[in-house]
Parts: sequence; structure tokens; C-alpha cells
Amino acid sequence: MASPFQKYYALRVKNLFNNLYEVELTSSHTALHDLRIELKKFRTIIHFLKTVYPKHRIKKAIKLIESIFDEAGTLREMQLLQQWLQQSKMPELETILGLEGSIIYAQHIFLQHIPKHKHTLQKVIDVCGPLVEETNALLPEQYMQKLKVELLEQLRKNIAIEEWHDYRKKIKRWMNAIRWVNSESDEMEEVNFAYFNHLQEAIGNWHDLIIIEDYFAAIQAQKNIDKDLQQHLSAAQLVLYSNLQQREKQVRHLLQQQMPVSTGK
Repeated sequence: MASPFQKYYALRVKNLFNNLYEVELTSSHTALHDLRIELKKFRTIIHFLKTVYPKHRIKKAIKLIESIFDEAGTLREMQLLQQWLQQSKMPELETILGLEGSIIYAQHIFLQHIPKHKHTLQKVIDVCGPLVEETNALLPEQYMQKLKVELLEQLRKNIAIEEWHDYRKKIKRWMNAIRWVNSESDEMEEVNFAYFNHLQEAIGNWHDLIIIEDYFAAIQAQKNIDKDLQQHLSAAQLVLYSNLQQREKQVRHLLQQQMPVSTGK
């Protein structure tokens, strides 16, 4: 009988192909976001397998899955910027940047590459499937426990802002790993789950703005920047800075909260 980890892997494979089909069918922001979430979950599986098997057995799968994730990420980041500009009521800057045209072009390229991405995913499955079948059912639980210990140990220290994004990745790996060992309904029985979920969401919201900040900084670094663009960009950066301060404050508040302590799971 298949282990919970093997069942989880099979569901990820199914969802990845379903999400690619949904993106192909609708080209919607939601479908792309869902695809990236599934890719992140699959990357967590690969990260775990990397801790169990020799590097040469998993190296190819890592490289292939990253190629899809990076291309989807480029489009997603442009969509994040567009959403922020619209929420901040800055249509002029959106127009000057030609964001709508850039997104449409990037969507077109991604859609053209979907057959290639499906083929790439099949190659990843060819690598990972046999490894998942080989994996002892105890190893996913040990991995989950190890991640939780590391999360709690880091939380007791002062986590530097430069470490927030990587800390969030570890939280997401742990949250996914819970589902490898138990049914999805069990995740809320984990006394720390709600706290870590709120924390990773807050860090994720903060990091979305860091991505936009980096985008603006790259434009500012260009030579002979247009004066009209410079003016709109400077105004946007002031608003962004205020937003970043608010989201940074939310993360720091959560990091300083008294978190429930569990001895189980």
C-alpha cells in the first residue's frame, strides 16, 4: 500500500499537469499563481529527496524544475508589480513602464513553452518517481521533525531581516512535510501550525514588496533615465517605502509574539 508521502507525490504530479492545462486554457493570474504554488510544493519534495539520495541521482530533476519555476516567476513578478501599481493608483507609471504589453508578451512566451514544460515535467517525474518509491516511510517523518526543531531553534534567536525569506522557505517545507506524514486535516492539530502559517504569510507579503523595490532600483540604475519616469518613480518609491515599513513591522510583531510550544509531532 502507498505511504502518505507517495500519495502526496502522486497528487502533486496530477495537480502540476492540471495547473499547466489551466494556464494554457485561461492565461489567468490565478492559474499562474496556483501553478507556482504547486511547483514550490514539488520543489520541497525534491529538497527532501536531495537529503536522502546521492546528488547525482537528483541533480537533473533540480535543474529541470527550476527552469519552469524561473520562467513562471518572471511573469508572476511583473503581475505583482502591476497589482501594486493599480492598488496604489499609479496608472501613469504603469503606462510609462509599458507593463501591460510586457505581461501580454511574457504570457504569450510562457504559453508557447507549455508543451516544452510538460515534456520537462515528465523528465522530472522519470527521475523522482523511482526515488519516491524507494523511500522508506520513516524518512519523511524524520525530515518533518528535523525541520520543526530547526524552526524553533532559529525562532529563539534574533532572526535577521536578511534571513526572513530563507526562513519562510523552511516554514513552507515543514508545512508541506506535515502532509506527507498525516492527512491534510491533521495540520491544524499541530499546535504551532497557525502561528507559523501567519508568520510565513506576513514574510511573503513583505517579500513581494522587496521584489518591487529591486525592480525600481534596477530602473533607477539605468543611465539617461527619462525625467517623467524619474518623477513618477520617485513618488512610487515613497509609497513603497511606507508599505514596506508597515509589512516589516507586522513580521517583527509576529517574531516577538509568545508562540505556543508543542512537544508532539
